[in-house]
Order: sequence, then C-alpha cells, then structure tokens
Amino acid sequence: MRKPFLILATLGVVALSAAPPAKADHLIGAQVSYKYLFPDTSTVGFSIGPQTISSSTSIADPFSELITTFTSTEIIITSLPGGFAPDPFNGPQYLFSGVTISGVSIDPASAAGFFATVPTFTANQISVNFGGGVSVPFGSTLILDVTSSSAVPEPASLTLIGTGLLGLQILRRIRRVRTLRIAPKRGKFLNLRFRPESRES
Repeated sequence: MRKPFLILATLGVVALSAAPPAKADHLIGAQVSYKYLFPDTSTVGFSIGPQTISSSTSIADPFSELITTFTSTEIIITSLPGGFAPDPFNGPQYLFSGVTISGVSIDPASAAGFFATVPTFTANQISVNFGGGVSVPFGSTLILDVTSSSAVPEPASLTLIGTGLLGLQILRRIRRVRTLRIAPKRGKFLNLRFRPESRES
C-alpha cells in the first residue's frame, strides 16, 4: 500500500514546483467596458466596448473629458474640465468581466474636491457619480482603491486539481491489478478435496 501513496506524494510535489505563483494583479488581465452616464443612469453620453486591462490601458472620454488609467489595484480618473453639473447622475461606469469586485474606496492621494463623491459597486461594476456638483482644479485625479479577486481559477489551482484526479486514477488501476492477481478464478479449487484411496477388501 505504500507505493500508491508515494506516487501521489511525488505528483503533488511536482505540481507545486511546476505551478506558477498566484498573481497579485487582479485588475490587470480582466476585461472592462466603459460608459459615461449623463444626466441620469438611463442616458449614455459615451461608451467604449470591452477591452483587456493592462498597465498601459488608457480610456479617453471626449464627452466628459475624463481619462482613466489602471494599475493592478487602482482606477485613476483624471478630470480635464474640473467641474461637473449637478444632475441626478453625472459620471463614469465601469463594467468588468474576469474579476470580482469586493470593495472600492477613495485613496487619500486623490484631489480634495473628490472626497464628496461616493463610488458605488457591485461584483462586476463600479459607478462614480459627480452629480453632486463636484468642483476640482483642472487635471485633478480621483484614485479608486479596488479590492478584487480573480473570477477564474489560478493556474496553480488547476494544476493541483488535475494532479489529484490523475493520482486517483493511478490508484484505482493499481488496486484493480492487485485484485486480479490475488483473487483465484472461480471454480478452480471447488473440487479439490482430500479423498483417501479406497481399498478393496
């Protein structure tokens, strides 16, 4: 019984050493779609379809004059106009796929005028409403700190799952072969009994 467990242990060590480490870049590699909603959430002033986020991704919105860039854990919004009209909704909306959003907050390094803004989010969407009459200097930045997790299993997890399934299959085959070798064929020993020779009197 020791050999199957040694095989499984060896496969596990190989998988752990070969699997790449889990990535910390949650937003990088995800997909994002952009909309600017004004003057309410049902009116789209500008939109951009899905694109893969990288460290060089930049969304330039000519309608609102906002520029959005990304890091692994931040959304950086640069405002060129500086002021926003007080409407029911006046701001950008980001729709994500391939990542799960679990938290959004305003980074302390953001321009002071943005702290009156309250970003809202769901598992795959972040919205920022400047409709409260936000006023900031030209070129000010709002930095959103985003907590997220990958919605797709990491390569290391997939490797370990595959190794486990392979190990179970090998273990089943080993047990099957042993059973076939040890078990006697039916009827092979049924008629073998000790019978003393009869003597004629």
